Amino acid sequence: MEHTGIDLGSSRSSICVVNGEGAILLERTLHTKELGLFLAKRTPSRIVIESCAESRKVAQMALAHGHEVKVVPTSLVRSLGVGARNIKTDKRDARNLANASFRLGDELPQIHVRSDEAASIQDLVRARASLVSQRTAAINFVRAQLRKALLGRGPRCTSKLFGVRVRNLLGEDSGLQLNAHLKVIDTLNEQIDDLEKRMKETAKKTERAIALQKITGVGPIVALAFLATIDDPKRFASGSHLASYVGLSPGESTTGGKIRRTGVIAAGQKQLRGLLVQAAHVMLNGRKTREPMAQWAVEIECRRGRKVAVCALARRLAIVMWAMLRDGTRYPR
Repeated sequence: MEHTGIDLGSSRSSICVVNGEGAILLERTLHTKELGLFLAKRTPSRIVIESCAESRKVAQMALAHGHEVKVVPTSLVRSLGVGARNIKTDKRDARNLANASFRLGDELPQIHVRSDEAASIQDLVRARASLVSQRTAAINFVRAQLRKALLGRGPRCTSKLFGVRVRNLLGEDSGLQLNAHLKVIDTLNEQIDDLEKRMKETAKKTERAIALQKITGVGPIVALAFLATIDDPKRFASGSHLASYVGLSPGESTTGGKIRRTGVIAAGQKQLRGLLVQAAHVMLNGRKTREPMAQWAVEIECRRGRKVAVCALARRLAIVMWAMLRDGTRYPR
């Protein structure tokens, strides 16, 4: 089998093809948009690419033409020789990827390539998250300006009411910089509302999202973010594997035979982890509903405190949601 390493770029990509004995058969540079035609002309081989913005599209094209595809996580390409000895060129990177495929074979580490449905949902979730982040930055700027004017941190309210409350507080005395940011906040609120309406419509049409929303605290945004991140639940061997993937597994610092547990590892899917924690807060605050998971978390809160209970509940939520997707079961309510 031939092994093809492709160092992807936004405009041009470098290609290296080696045979089953590790000898270089081809090295060239192409426009990235021409890779589909190149792959169509090649005999089926193993294509190795680094995870990046272009990797999913290229992986789909390669699979459509009968190739085997491995998308290597960016965090591990250094161990494969990419950028070794502080010498990094596109040609060398493509060669290292091809040689890594030849040396490691099926043991070459790879990441999951999302399906079309999951990728579409992920784009929607990330678009909303991007706008929320921009709105938060604008609100923080306004609060900083209010503190400079000795007006405190400003009104305590939802983001949608923030602009109105600040204008009522300042009257016509707000400066140009504050007016500009308040207008930006208003515009972002409108765009976020539109995206959230679209997400609710998408969730209503997605059977798996409807099932997940039966859990207290899990709304359309959390359900869609979970679906987009997990995609295929069967790729996780266990609930512990999933918890580690979303960064909710407890850490450990064991030395000299003394076992010491630390906080959650907080690695991996930061956005989904934050949404799961929010869902856990909602469920814990509504514990009068007598949700079994909420009652379990209340007992932990009494022994270990609120933060530990919320993290534990978020982890259990993730595992329950994963099990529902894996087995096709519904949440008992």
